[in-house]
Amino acid sequence: MKKLFLLLAFLGIFQISYAQDSIRVTYSQESDTLVKQRFIDRYENVFMTKVPTRQMLKVGYSGFGGVGFRIGYEYKILPNFSLEAAVFTTKNQYNAIPISYSETSDIWMNANARWYYNMGKRVNQEMRSSNFSGGYFGLSYEQALHYASDGPQLKERGRFGLLYGFQSRFFNRGYIDMSVGLFNRGYIRDLLWVNLYEHRRYFTAKDFVLTTRSSFGFALGDWKKSRHSPACEVLLCDEQVSGQWKLQIPNITLGLRLQRGNTSIAYERRIGQSPFWVQADVHAEAVRNAGPFISLVTYQAGSGVELRYYYIQKAQVRRGTGGGNLSGPYLGVGATTFIPGFDSNIDSGKYKDHAWYHAATASWGYQQRLFKRIYVDGSLSYSHILNDSSTYLVPPKMLSIRVAFGFTF
Repeated sequence: MKKLFLLLAFLGIFQISYAQDSIRVTYSQESDTLVKQRFIDRYENVFMTKVPTRQMLKVGYSGFGGVGFRIGYEYKILPNFSLEAAVFTTKNQYNAIPISYSETSDIWMNANARWYYNMGKRVNQEMRSSNFSGGYFGLSYEQALHYASDGPQLKERGRFGLLYGFQSRFFNRGYIDMSVGLFNRGYIRDLLWVNLYEHRRYFTAKDFVLTTRSSFGFALGDWKKSRHSPACEVLLCDEQVSGQWKLQIPNITLGLRLQRGNTSIAYERRIGQSPFWVQADVHAEAVRNAGPFISLVTYQAGSGVELRYYYIQKAQVRRGTGGGNLSGPYLGVGATTFIPGFDSNIDSGKYKDHAWYHAATASWGYQQRLFKRIYVDGSLSYSHILNDSSTYLVPPKMLSIRVAFGFTF
């Protein structure tokens, strides 16, 4: 009886397992019923690529030939073609905009025609609206309006340039414009006096220069203002940074007769958890000008250290609008040492000179980090030469405005 029961149980389990294996499984596929959707890039509200714009007034920093100011007005006459008129100042030999020595800045006017070569295609693809954000080719003409008292008093005929660049809106009130241009000559301030008569010619192959240009600042226009912009996603309000390296984007000019370049690199470090930071930097600038009878090299190199106090940092942390991220207004005191000099070679012989200077500095400025990899640092700075010298290659006292724009890492 027991064996018969075990046999029936075994047969029952076998039938159950066999029935499970005999289940038919069928597959079917249904077509997608979702409609095509467009996902909005969150940075459209940063660079305003979908905001139609026909005219724009721009006021800000100018890297055209060095640090300076620029004000310009750009107007769209076609969806991908615009005209611009501007006035700007060029750099001086102190790599700043002296306020107490304002006669060292030259004033220029500038007229541009720009073709935004990819604008029409992107508008047709509904990727953007007709505005001033995008790559462009340009034709430029520049004419000096005023020369500094220490510069040449020769009336200049102007210069032409072909440009390739990129311009973009930034939030409701900002813009950035960077380009590379081929010009038929350099700025008159960089020329040797013995070359000025030859400078009257419009097109001399040896005078052509390839130069970088940059400009950024505030913009006003006829666009609809965005109420909601991802400011903190760009400015990284709650980012915590204990230190950063900063590399300034150089201004470079390359030609057969004229070469010029300048840059700086700095490291900034926080002191504990306080709003005090220490910055150390090195900087250099050099200009070489070669003529038929004379060649001249001028240079300046130096280093400095500065103690910075970001005086609203704690209040930003309490309000949740900022953190220890090296962004905000600051007060600074520091010291710098630098060596300006020149080396000339003329028919009668070689002449050169240089001098070491030590200076105390005080500054009031504002620094801002963007996208973790970009920084802007502008300041009102006062410097005072400490060591005594009978011959100054730089002003002993100077109040100036300085702007640095570059990359962080």
